[in-house]
Formats: sequence, structure tokens, C-alpha cells
Amino acid sequence: MFTVYIDDSGTAPEHPVAIASGVVVPARQVTALEREWDSFLQREGFRCFHTSVCVARNQRSDFAGWDEAKVSRVLARVRQFIRRYSTVGFSISIDKAVYDAVIPDELRRAIGRYHYTWAVDAVCGFIHAWAKDHQVPMEYVFDNIDKSQKAQKREIETVMEHGELMHPGSFLGHYSFRNRCDIPALQCADLFAWTCYQRSLFLIRGKPLNPLAEECWRQISKWNNDAWCQAWIASREQMEDWVRRVYADPNEMRKIRGS
Repeated sequence: MFTVYIDDSGTAPEHPVAIASGVVVPARQVTALEREWDSFLQREGFRCFHTSVCVARNQRSDFAGWDEAKVSRVLARVRQFIRRYSTVGFSISIDKAVYDAVIPDELRRAIGRYHYTWAVDAVCGFIHAWAKDHQVPMEYVFDNIDKSQKAQKREIETVMEHGELMHPGSFLGHYSFRNRCDIPALQCADLFAWTCYQRSLFLIRGKPLNPLAEECWRQISKWNNDAWCQAWIASREQMEDWVRRVYADPNEMRKIRGS
């Protein structure tokens, strides 16, 4: 049994890029990860890891007052956890402006209107294909969405329902929403998502890369001879091709249209 822990970055309306990232962890590794993670939290003096808050050293967080050396050390330690306990990581980034221009309204109604929802659908497709290739069962764990974002949570549920239509027995009953602070692997996935998001801002919008993000990407992208990190930025051509393939598939269109 394997579980993929899925996190996001860039879901706020003002963010130009949306991303979904997942870290795949074998079930046999979860207990050891949780045990070592608890010791890590106690030693470093914080209760829940959130990368952007840590990097910003938010004054209302456990990371207030940290110096740059401690932030760098903690991020390096989280990377060690990911590398030691996970098998592979997947990430999809999309330019929101391109998505808005390319994806027809009919498909948005079926898959979801939120940009992050399309990224979740895409990344879950890659993860399902990986699980099928490796002949392993997969569970999907999402970072919990608060009550103010019920519509977004419902769209993720719609994504999983769509996945079940396309691949019966693979999605429904095999996913859950969990509190990130209770799940070390979700906190690890947060670092991976943040890193991919920062890289996407650089490649899509030309925003200078945060040195900490640059170090994270340099390390993560080289793991397992460049094979651990499966990260893509969806181009306009790829999104247009996806739309063409969906409309060319009568079976999928029947399901989308409910006919």
C-alpha cells in the first residue's frame, strides 16, 4: 500500500500560478516517519511546519525570531525526511491566465472552476498511472480545507468522482482530507509544493528565485538520479492538446455531459 499526500500552492486569487503536488510514501514507512518527526518538532521548537510561514519568519508563528541559519537547517532536515521516507514526488503547475484562455466552460463545469482543481485532476492522473505501472494500491490524502472553502473542497471531491468514472475502484473510498498538523507527510508535501511553486513563478513570471527555494530545488531535482521529482509546468500547447483529446473521446464526453 502507498499513500500520496497532496498539497497546494498558489490558490489565492491574487496568485498568478496554481499548483498541486504530491509526495508518495509507502505504508510501511509512515510509523517511522511520524516517530522521527515528533522528535524533530520537539528539538526545533515548533508545532506544525508550514514552509512559507517558516521562510517569512512570521511574527505570529512559532518561527518568529529564527535566524536565517535555523530556517535553512530546518528546511534541509525536512528535505531529508522526504528523501528518506518517500518514493516519488509529482507536481503540476499552471499559469492561471493561460488556463482561463484555453479551458472551455463546459470542461470547467465538469472538472472544476478553480485552477487548483484542474491541477489536482492532472496530478492524480499521473499518480494513478504510476500506481498502475507499479501494480500497487494507492490512497490519496489532501490537506484539509477550512469551512470558508467548501466549494473548493467539493470540486476536489468532483475530481475524485471523475477519476472513479474513468478508473472504477481506484478513487472513491480511497481518499480523505486530513489536518496537516496531524500528518507529518503532509507537512513534507508542503515543502515540495512550495519549492515547485517558487520555481514556477520564476519560469512563468520571471520572479527571482528565493535562495532557499533554489537550494531546495537543486537538491530535490537530483534525487534518485533525477527520477524522484516528476514536476511539470503545463504549457498552453499541452492544455490545448488536453482539450482536444477530451473532446475526441466519446466515452469521456458522455460521462462529462451525463448522457
